[in-house]
Amino acid sequence: MIRPIKIFVSLSIAGFLGLAACNPVSTLNALTLTRGLGVDQNVKYGPLERQVLDIYRPVNAKNAPMVVFVHGGSWTSSGKEDHKFVGESLAREGIVTLVINYRLFPKVVYPAFTEDTVLALRWAKDHALELGANPAQIYAMGHSAGAFNVADAIVDRAKLKAQNLEPLDFAGVIGIAGPYDYDYNTSYTKSVFNNLPLEKVMPARKVTPGLPPFLLLVGENDTTVEPQNGLSMRSSLEQNNSPVKYVTIPGANHLTILGAVGRRVTFLGSEVRPEILSFIKSGGKVK
Repeated sequence: MIRPIKIFVSLSIAGFLGLAACNPVSTLNALTLTRGLGVDQNVKYGPLERQVLDIYRPVNAKNAPMVVFVHGGSWTSSGKEDHKFVGESLAREGIVTLVINYRLFPKVVYPAFTEDTVLALRWAKDHALELGANPAQIYAMGHSAGAFNVADAIVDRAKLKAQNLEPLDFAGVIGIAGPYDYDYNTSYTKSVFNNLPLEKVMPARKVTPGLPPFLLLVGENDTTVEPQNGLSMRSSLEQNNSPVKYVTIPGANHLTILGAVGRRVTFLGSEVRPEILSFIKSGGKVK
């Protein structure tokens, strides 16, 4: 089950860096300096208003891995501007990083937000070389609703085929606290997914053989997206002989697991960033 939330809205973490009642994402981004990196904002990957992305890359990058990061927010809120800390964190490690926006509910319903994700992956593939990245080393990464988007984008071959892509065109998928398999428990979720059958929506129910490796990160204390989502996704991947690594992050909740992707707050989930970097730098190998 997933409980709809407005990611990072009206949320405080007492004592976070000694600042009570602060907005965590604002604090993370305030601590994030991009000096020494190449940064390009609001680059269009499609013709529509929210089909834009920000690029964070090492200067003089050459043959670097690339990550396409997709934000959460229950498919209704948040955006690339809230995730500067993710782009900077990965770019400091030599990874060309694209942080994307996508169309949101209620202006659109499923599958529009996954289709936007696939379109951004197509753009990444087409522009990797000019950004100093290796087009054979592109990773799709997302948090919460964004983790659903990237998983759905990769497992749904029809959506990929519409952009002349295949699952193995990508080196791996990194899902952070993703809702991969749950029932429509509210009228909201029925509306978001256009009341389509679960078998046509949930990524865990659409897994087939021949997928790239998956890294699934789940917070031990996540009460927003229940761990069963990750377990179901892992089971489906294993049953189809797809490489998968499933990691429970001790003490992390739905938001702190994302905050730990940043360089400044690893105490929120010390395993998160090393797991992601190891997965990417090993070429998607799972151990």
